[in-house]
Amino acid sequence: MNYTIFKPAKSGKGGILKFKTSLKKNDKKDVWEELLFAELVPQKTWNGSANSTYDPANKKVVKLSVTEAGEILHTLKTNIPFQTYHKNGEGGVWIKFAYYVTKRTFGREGDKGYQVNEVDNYALGIGGATVSISSGEAEALKVYLEKYIVSAVSLAGKEEDKKFKKKAQNKSEPKPEAPKEESETEEDEDSIPF
Repeated sequence: MNYTIFKPAKSGKGGILKFKTSLKKNDKKDVWEELLFAELVPQKTWNGSANSTYDPANKKVVKLSVTEAGEILHTLKTNIPFQTYHKNGEGGVWIKFAYYVTKRTFGREGDKGYQVNEVDNYALGIGGATVSISSGEAEALKVYLEKYIVSAVSLAGKEEDKKFKKKAQNKSEPKPEAPKEESETEEDEDSIPF
């Protein structure tokens, strides 16, 4: 499941933002997991919307936990900003998701029905690169993240159930011992300390 936001900007501060999910076997835990990745490719040049170029050499990719997906979803619903730091080896990267307002016009100035409205927008920053997310893209992102969270949590529950059942099967009742001959039984009884 993927969701891509293509955002070139005249300022040159746009980019391509991709959310991707994938299934992966976690060998340490012996379970399958559904993972969520956010990939941000910053804009390199502005040559008009369709002809802008991007900088894959400076692409930022982070794996987001189910909880972090929930935090982004929370920001989309409440406009309360979220940030976290992902440490990897000697370095790390800040992930920031925040709300801001822009103006949207409808019609032409001076015409009947002309309107200027404030619109909710969002921005996702990964390691200094940022992409804006329009109100429509934000609504689609809400649906995407909700679906991911339900799917990932459901899979985790199924995997835990399988592990529990497997453990229960491995702890099968001990097999009864074969009956001992009369002499062996007497010796065993004599060794009982009480």
